[in-house]
Amino acid sequence: MEGETMAEASRRHREASTRGIENHFNKLQKLLEAEHNWKKIVDARNKAGFTEELPDNKEDDERQLLGEIMEAVADIADMHINVPNLTLEQREAMLNVDQNRIFDKLRAILYVKKEHKDL
Repeated sequence: MEGETMAEASRRHREASTRGIENHFNKLQKLLEAEHNWKKIVDARNKAGFTEELPDNKEDDERQLLGEIMEAVADIADMHINVPNLTLEQREAMLNVDQNRIFDKLRAILYVKKEHKDL
């Protein structure tokens, strides 16, 4: 600025730089806090066993779900070959987490279709 000494200009520049660094530091702190909160959410989802992802592309999700359904159906068919005379409840108890999730979805879809057909 006009009329200020070199010492005053240096002090003003140093103060402005300090404020800029503090603002930058505060933004970084907020980003770190957001990352920490995000990790807590992900950890809580994982701990709760929540495996279903939010759909990014519905078409891809449907293809993936169809593939998982086909694998689950094949696994269930293999159970019948490997261990005959099991009840549905016994077979359901043998399913892993992913197979059980797919089985529950299929069951829900079939119930809705049956109820809709009955109306």
